Amino acid sequence: MRARTAVFSALTLALAGAGPAAAAPPAPEGIVVVDGARFQDFRSRVTGRDYRLFISIPDAPAPRAGFPVVYVLDGNSHFYTAVSVARAQSMFGEIRPAVVVGIGYPLNRFDEILKTRNRDLTTPITAEALARMPPNPGLTPDNTGGLDAFLDMIETEVKPRVAGLAPVDASDQTLFGHSLGGLAVVRALMTRPGDYRTFASASPSLFWNDRAVLADEAALESKIRSGAVAPRVLLMAGALEGSSTGYRTGGVPMTQAQVDGLISVTRMTDNPAGLGQRLAAVKGGPGYRVQTVIFPDESHLSVIPAAISRAFNFALSVDGDGPPARAPAPKP
Repeated sequence: MRARTAVFSALTLALAGAGPAAAAPPAPEGIVVVDGARFQDFRSRVTGRDYRLFISIPDAPAPRAGFPVVYVLDGNSHFYTAVSVARAQSMFGEIRPAVVVGIGYPLNRFDEILKTRNRDLTTPITAEALARMPPNPGLTPDNTGGLDAFLDMIETEVKPRVAGLAPVDASDQTLFGHSLGGLAVVRALMTRPGDYRTFASASPSLFWNDRAVLADEAALESKIRSGAVAPRVLLMAGALEGSSTGYRTGGVPMTQAQVDGLISVTRMTDNPAGLGQRLAAVKGGPGYRVQTVIFPDESHLSVIPAAISRAFNFALSVDGDGPPARAPAPKP
């Protein structure tokens, strides 16, 4: 059981404008600037919780419509990787410059950050449903279920703050998340597909609460077919997430029975592959696009840098299309 707990804990962790550069505007009061990145703490009126925004604004003239924006969940862990990807690829013209916003917490201890994120990145769950899933220390029904309020907070409090710092294109915004953050991205896609142009979900925990996040899938497909929405959807996972090779973490080997049980419950590669296959079969309007990528030789945690890079390429490619990829067929 200890091995199963350790592994599942790891499973849910979150680890174009050419021309002369323009000087970044001075930071408003209350914002700290470090190495070109801005940091701002605030208390949300929506959730009643404290957050830290990590914000990187391109050192280049803004396009006429404003910069695209990529919102990165688990900002404490993923912001710096995302900024490095954005700067390197945009410098050499592979992607368009974009504002990068990490959404995290004003906390320093990793265990506190993980415990705090559990509530923001999950939908409600009963004790009975939680008991059917692999154990995760510190995760209780009382510390879950805040995802919809969290998404409201991004829309009503985070986006206006970012728009006050730089000219942004409200029609070209991306939400990226990994693991429970990936679950949050899929929840946003299902229930508010007009809030972002691009939804990039890496290793999403779609198994959460018996895959309840997919209850709105038929409604989403209907909106896509009617042309009411045309989201761009990127679903990703590491191939080792569906293999026993990917579950030898923390120096605590698992028995084959434990591995098989974990894989059968979480279906970390099959779930996103199946969702991608179903959404790709929907006939949508102009701009609608679905891509599924299963990265070979990557585990739940090692896939993060690759997923971030692919997400930026998909969302911000100069030709607007990104690299091609074929969605693998899910296992029955």
